[in-house]
Amino acid sequence: MQRNGISEVGPSTISLPALREASRLAAHVRTRLAHIATDCLVIHAIDDETASPRNAHYVASKIASPFLRTIYLDDSYHMITSDNEREIVAAETAAFLRESEAARGIGSGAASQVVSRALARRLRQLAALGS
Repeated sequence: MQRNGISEVGPSTISLPALREASRLAAHVRTRLAHIATDCLVIHAIDDETASPRNAHYVASKIASPFLRTIYLDDSYHMITSDNEREIVAAETAAFLRESEAARGIGSGAASQVVSRALARRLRQLAALGS
């Protein structure tokens, strides 16, 4: 990241205009949280050095989601999809999608595929290691 200034997780620095726009976007979203009425999965790292876990609690308490799950990770930082618990994020996301679908009676529930074959294979490998 230092050598190229960018990596798979983003740039090594954030410009002041970009930071201002992110702040404006966050303010805009805060005023509209109560209008969110779809199923929601909120995942946040408790040791996130960029965003407070209070944000996840705030979002979860303000949305009107009929099916909500909030998960706090204890061995990750800001980039949860590429950090230490990325497999947990993937597994929890797949489980959430299956449960959300089943709660709504859509499709065939757990039998429907919501992850790629490669990810499903990797999740089975991880489950076998844990057994």
